[in-house]
Amino acid sequence: MGLLKALRQDNERVRLHATRALWQRWYAEAGPEAERQLLAGTASMEQQRFAEAEQEFSQLIQQHPDFAEAYNKRATLHYICHRYDRSLRDCHRVVELNPHHFGAWHGMGLCYFALDRYPEALPAFRRALEIQPFAQINQAMSLECLVRMS
Repeated sequence: MGLLKALRQDNERVRLHATRALWQRWYAEAGPEAERQLLAGTASMEQQRFAEAEQEFSQLIQQHPDFAEAYNKRATLHYICHRYDRSLRDCHRVVELNPHHFGAWHGMGLCYFALDRYPEALPAFRRALEIQPFAQINQAMSLECLVRMS
């Protein structure tokens, strides 16, 4: 069974395994050195060294312009720093490179939601749900968009 198909299985353990395996695959996509740089940037971001993290992610993107996870991490950084438009640009690039990246679809929804752009947030959350239908956060955010649009 493919990993994307496993995300839609009733068995929670199967879904969790598939989710972890996809993240591992996405991290490793550009090779071991790029993965090491990605992890270094992630550590900087987690330690709130945001300028350093942004520099690391941007350098990684420059070296590997098709590395979707580098854009995704930079999108996360922009979101944390409330730079939603910049985060959205990176999220859109992620899904251009990897249309099944449920994390980027979720992030896109969060950015639109933070900007009170609920009609745009809803399809992003729904797309994430198409890929990962048991993700309760996307179910809840979809409902919240509907409430705010009514």
